[in-house]
Amino acid sequence: LAALALCEAYGMTNDPRLRGPAQAAVEYTIRAQSAGGGWRYSPGQAGDTSVTGWQIQALMSAHLAGLKVPREVLSRATAFLDSVAGGNPTGSQYGYVSRGGTPAMTAVGLLCRQYLGWGVRNPGLVAGVEYLKQHPPRDIRKADDNRSMDIYYYYYATQVMHFYGGADWFEFWNPRMRDWLLNTQVTGSSPQAGSWSPDGTHTGNVGGRLLQTCLSLLTLE
Repeated sequence: LAALALCEAYGMTNDPRLRGPAQAAVEYTIRAQSAGGGWRYSPGQAGDTSVTGWQIQALMSAHLAGLKVPREVLSRATAFLDSVAGGNPTGSQYGYVSRGGTPAMTAVGLLCRQYLGWGVRNPGLVAGVEYLKQHPPRDIRKADDNRSMDIYYYYYATQVMHFYGGADWFEFWNPRMRDWLLNTQVTGSSPQAGSWSPDGTHTGNVGGRLLQTCLSLLTLE
């Protein structure tokens, strides 16, 4: 996440003071990649889809900012994604450390695939988007829609849907996601006003109000 912030800042400002630290963060990320192409919590550890997703976001931000990211690093990352790809067709769903399919890991995997070159006509992406649409944001206009928030999932799935575009984004996903987040922001004059309360998932429990708020803002953006 620090690498992602540095690379985004450098790409947005072209501030020469940021180039060295951003490139150093990229070099660390590259050295930490496992032989199987993924990343986890220690350098060289066999990867998981969640940690790998953050690294690919950082590396692609670096690439777009004009920093040095060797092509083979991204090729190895693609090989890792292949190793955890499931669904029908293969690549439409993703597991955590092995082939499978959960909504959150599928959202991570699909976003990585988009960054690494999958277009809107790729069969895996098309089927994957349909899978994500089976787990949409709450529609606050419907009183009987009481699904719970999982900001980690929605952060990734919203990016997938945004890049996918079309009616799936403009008509189906974005209105629900936008309205739900705006409706759940803490209002009033308390010290928590403006934030989002932890959602009860692992992400919310461990990251607390700060992480919940940051991911909510990034999702809205």
